[in-house]
Amino acid sequence: MKKNPLTIIAEIANAHQGKVDEAIALFNSARKAKADAIKFQIYNAEELLVRKHSRYEHFKNQAFSKKDWKFIFESIDRERIEVYTDVFGLGSLKIAQENSVDGIKIHSSDLGNISLLNSILDFKGKIFISAGGSTIPELIDCLNPLFEEGDFKEIILMHGFQAYPTPVKDSNLDKLSLFKSLFENKVSYGYMDHIDGEDSLATTIPLSLISQGISYIEKHITHNRDKKGIDYYSSFEPKEFKEFISSSKKIKKAYRDSDSFFTNSEMAYRNSTKKAYVWAKDINKNSLITINDIVMKRTEETFPSLYGKEIIGKTLLKDVFFEEQISKLDFPRKILALIVVRTNSSRLPNKALKEIGGEESILHLLKRLEVSKEKSFLDKIVVCTSISNSDDELANLIEKKGYQVYRGPEENVLSRMMLALEDNPEFDIILRITGDDILIDPEYLDKTVQQFLTTNSDYTDAKNLPSGTEVEVFSRDLLFFINNHFFDTSGTEYLTNYFEAIKEHFRYSSLETEESFEKIRLTLDTEEDFEVLSNLINFFDKEGKKYTYNIRDIFSYFKKFPKQQKINLNVNQRSIPTRFNLEVDWKSITSGPLITVYITCFNYGSYVRKAIDSVLSQNFNDFELIIIDDGSTDNSREIINEYKTHPKVRIIYQENLGLNRTNNVAIQESRGQYVMRLDADDFLDPNALHMLIKRMLEDDEIALVFPDYFLVDEKNNVIGQERRHNFDEDVEVFDQPAHGACTLFKKSTLLEVGMYSEEYDCQDGFEIWTKIASSYKVSNINLPLFFYRKHGENLTGDEDRILSTRSKILSASSNESKEKNILCIVPIRSSAKVEKNLSIRQFSDSSLIDILLSKLSSSKIIKKFLVSTNDHKVMEYVMNKGHQCHLRDDAISNINSPIELTINNIIESYPELISKIKYLTVLNYEYPFMELRNIENTVDIMEIFDTNSSMSVLPTDLNLYKHEGSGLLPLSHNNQLRLERDQVYQEIGGIHSVKMSWYKRNRKLHADKVSHLIIDKNSSRKIENEDDFAALQFLYNQRHKK
Repeated sequence: MKKNPLTIIAEIANAHQGKVDEAIALFNSARKAKADAIKFQIYNAEELLVRKHSRYEHFKNQAFSKKDWKFIFESIDRERIEVYTDVFGLGSLKIAQENSVDGIKIHSSDLGNISLLNSILDFKGKIFISAGGSTIPELIDCLNPLFEEGDFKEIILMHGFQAYPTPVKDSNLDKLSLFKSLFENKVSYGYMDHIDGEDSLATTIPLSLISQGISYIEKHITHNRDKKGIDYYSSFEPKEFKEFISSSKKIKKAYRDSDSFFTNSEMAYRNSTKKAYVWAKDINKNSLITINDIVMKRTEETFPSLYGKEIIGKTLLKDVFFEEQISKLDFPRKILALIVVRTNSSRLPNKALKEIGGEESILHLLKRLEVSKEKSFLDKIVVCTSISNSDDELANLIEKKGYQVYRGPEENVLSRMMLALEDNPEFDIILRITGDDILIDPEYLDKTVQQFLTTNSDYTDAKNLPSGTEVEVFSRDLLFFINNHFFDTSGTEYLTNYFEAIKEHFRYSSLETEESFEKIRLTLDTEEDFEVLSNLINFFDKEGKKYTYNIRDIFSYFKKFPKQQKINLNVNQRSIPTRFNLEVDWKSITSGPLITVYITCFNYGSYVRKAIDSVLSQNFNDFELIIIDDGSTDNSREIINEYKTHPKVRIIYQENLGLNRTNNVAIQESRGQYVMRLDADDFLDPNALHMLIKRMLEDDEIALVFPDYFLVDEKNNVIGQERRHNFDEDVEVFDQPAHGACTLFKKSTLLEVGMYSEEYDCQDGFEIWTKIASSYKVSNINLPLFFYRKHGENLTGDEDRILSTRSKILSASSNESKEKNILCIVPIRSSAKVEKNLSIRQFSDSSLIDILLSKLSSSKIIKKFLVSTNDHKVMEYVMNKGHQCHLRDDAISNINSPIELTINNIIESYPELISKIKYLTVLNYEYPFMELRNIENTVDIMEIFDTNSSMSVLPTDLNLYKHEGSGLLPLSHNNQLRLERDQVYQEIGGIHSVKMSWYKRNRKLHADKVSHLIIDKNSSRKIENEDDFAALQFLYNQRHKK
């Protein structure tokens, strides 16, 4: 982005003290002082604060009306000076736009305000983003949609915050370098100075930043700083603007040596000014939350806000009410207790297996946690240990007790934890418990979790509890962040230290306890610890509280037996090594996501919200969502537009291009390594992305993965389930394609095969499958992970369009220009019962054999065909038409004679011809409506999927039965669960093809690997009797009328 020359902004803010005349006078003073721009703040109390806020009345009294602002803008001279405004909601934005301001500033408290960010995307001027008190993830979530969707004159990221005034030491100027490394040339950079106006550095520091490439400097203006109003301390008087360029020798003092991202005063500023999401209205339990249900306002709650992406698409656990701050308590959650344990220990070897209270110490911990589970404080317990042989006994013991055990590298604890998280994607709250801490108190475990929920935390600890009884609570996303964005996770045995390195960018809290537990050591790490814990547990066992004692009981125990507390009092806590690197790869956050999901929508306004929300509520988080509206004329765009500033969403509006071209647009726009399409009328299971990418990453050779799926009706009711074969174990012939949507592709493979062919307007899934399945490894998951909607507008009911397109795809995929050397044999048996053979009787203006041979003659790939018959009249008829005919013996022409006898006779009779033949096709002449494409495609499909034979079929949904002695039993016992292995096909159409090389070796028409070609119902019409002959002749005449 092109940078402008330095722009000095005079910030009027609240210096007008609610007086219109003073606001105009301040503008004129700034203009005379040669400011390049001035900035007003437009706000109203209703969109800034909740009504109970202590400063609500102050802001309500000081705010200008819409009429006041109109008068101000009409009264000022805007020639050669730009006018910018802060906006704090949709009302103030509207006033700014109506008065044609040159720039709009989004206050840092509104960076997550999706409604406000949605509404500024049409603005064409400058957009200023205030970074004060904002975390890097917040800035990224705000800026990415602006980069993708906006068409602004310029985006300016402004560093600085107001602390009335801000101390020089807290200016934290090194943040500018970090911002520039993250956002590079995507934005311009500016500085909002709030240093005391009496300090000379209030001049030198801002100006010295020009050397760092800032283009904007903002400074408050007032007529009289001595009045000491709220913004006056950091203001310049008009004459001082003219002296704004002065010494910069002392600038270095502004750079801080601390590694902290926030200073204390900036953190206080963040906590006091940041808006939080509150409920926009009363909403009932079990409601699905949309963007229209939430709004951002300042509250006086002490806990931070949830992010919009954590709220939208969730279902309410309870009733909520207008202007309540949104809490994690409002939504369902699942809690996973994750025990990290090993037997290796330098101070107490094999401690997890040491007997304590009559059982291994790890079992005591598990039973304590089971008490918590019984009380519904947690939902599941799993254990993580290493792959070392020394931990085999431990793993076997725990597995025998019915717990899942995840084993990973010895040196990386977090990698073991990630195995458990990846296998349990539905759990969003993770309790990290070490195997040393066997006395976990269920009551305080629950209190710690409640602290986590009520404070909207990403991390909560309970440091006031005795060591050995506390748990750490992590959000799932936080653990994934640590795993994905630290340069080195080898030291994650000390996971808390990793969080400490990034905690300013996440929400955290600590559980405070009323009791004092100092000098009580209850962890298990030394022989002294073992003695203390053994005595304690034996005591409670005798008291009948072996697993149900609590911390107060423990405290009472030590009061009763004070000597016990002293046994391990002098044991030193293990020191934390400093060998590991706690540096964060922040730039990796701005790199592309792992998965791109794209939704294609054409007039699916009734369903598209469900599809979008199903993606945004995935348990897997490393994805982007591209929504492509393909020229909808219903309300689809209105619904899609609500998501345009969601940090994971990009939107493309286009004229109607059709599905295949739209698929290619999405692939070209995608930033992920893997790509998946979701149709706008379908929706995903919350675990879909997690399960699909997990399988994909297990084997680098896999090019695509697809799941089973549910069938649903228009009202989301499940009406069936489709279950495919296990493609990893049971499938050798890949002629059954994956569903076109909800298949996860490796993007590099899509590019290698040339993406989707834009020649076709349907059957994209079949086309891309034939390209990939014939050359790459494919896999599937036998779990239903998406919901396929059956309704009246689905394309899948158009049989002729589908099958004709499939035919074109098969021909193209098998390389139509390649010489196939096909020999077609048409066997015709003589019949003594009729004067004229059915094949040569007049049928319409021709005969059945003429119709078939005419089609074969028009083929570009069938080079030879001959009729084999024992009927001399048929032979004479065929030869008179100029076609080749083979006279076969009556002995091999009987109704019970295998067709292979005729084929063998032809091979022996025509050795020179047969030597050139690659494929052999046997045809039945009794199908007058048979399409030539079907005959050709049986060979195409053999080539594509490398089978030895193929045949024409129709799938049947008839109720079929078999006799089991006791009577008839249905072949399928479940009408809703449709298993691929239970699908029955009817051999019909009279087409059988085989590779000549295979036939010569085996002398069988039906090979070991058989592919199938589904033909259209019209082609399957067969003449079996006189009634069929008359009926089909009538239809034939109707279709071929001139």
